[in-house]
Amino acid sequence: MLLLKKILLASLLLTTLVVATSCMTYTYTDARLVIPANRSIPETPFPTTKAEPPAEMIGAHPLPDTGTTPQPIPTAPVETFTAALVPLPCQASLGFLDRIVDEAMKANLDILGFTGEASSIEHVASRFPSNSTLLDTTRLLVTDLEILDTDNPFVVVNLDSGRTLAIALIDIQDSNVFQSLLTESTEEAWTNTILAAHETRKIRMEPLVQFAGTHPLLVLASVGEPSGDDWFETAGGHPYRIPFAWPMADLLDEQGFMDSWRLTHYDAESAPGTTWEFTTTDSRFSERVDFLLVKGLLPSETHTVTIGPWETKRLPHEQRSAVTGTFIVP
Repeated sequence: MLLLKKILLASLLLTTLVVATSCMTYTYTDARLVIPANRSIPETPFPTTKAEPPAEMIGAHPLPDTGTTPQPIPTAPVETFTAALVPLPCQASLGFLDRIVDEAMKANLDILGFTGEASSIEHVASRFPSNSTLLDTTRLLVTDLEILDTDNPFVVVNLDSGRTLAIALIDIQDSNVFQSLLTESTEEAWTNTILAAHETRKIRMEPLVQFAGTHPLLVLASVGEPSGDDWFETAGGHPYRIPFAWPMADLLDEQGFMDSWRLTHYDAESAPGTTWEFTTTDSRFSERVDFLLVKGLLPSETHTVTIGPWETKRLPHEQRSAVTGTFIVP
């Protein structure tokens, strides 16, 4: 019995000791003695997406003296001019020609080039008695710009800024090969006809090909044949076009003349730029055969303007359109 009491007493003391030990805590005073005053782990800021504030406000420093700060050099305004090539319809009445001239005057363009039959050119020239230059019986240049020199087919003018511009007015549409193509039925026959005609036609382009001037050059050309680029882009499914490189356009391209219409429009499908349409009882030709070509100039926009009214009562009949452009002088 005595032994049992001793065992129970020992168990009670052990339990009391465990509970007392497990409930023991540090006081604040004890903690200050044990934990150091300085942090043992360096303080690292949490990541943030906020921008760091500027070290100093911009206005903290006075603005520098404008008298000693390099100032931007003023640049000269961009110089532009406008021009149009107006191919006159065949056998146009005097009243019709007068309406064309009236519309051209309203457009107030810097340069106008007219090409066409001798009788039509003569009548149009009579409407511009003081500012026109008759290059030959089929070509008339109209401009209020000061003319410095004339050397057929070139006219050199003085722009408003004092810079010099050379203009060439070309007309070889009287040798239009389309009339010959009306009787051809095969691709081989077409090719032979076109290449044979080119040997004669290119002789008339020699003055332009040989141009060696240093001034920017604008060419207003009624060449009577289309661009090969137009045909290659639209040959698929077209009633008469084939993938064919028309030789005159290739010749001018090789000489460094840039086609303003091609430079300002995406493709021939969406912007055909038609300037000549010829309709017969059996077929209809629709082509871009009048060009604004440039050397040393940047075309910014080009448009076609239909020369109406549209004659449809008799066949064959022809429809023409003028081509206009705005050009930047670099």
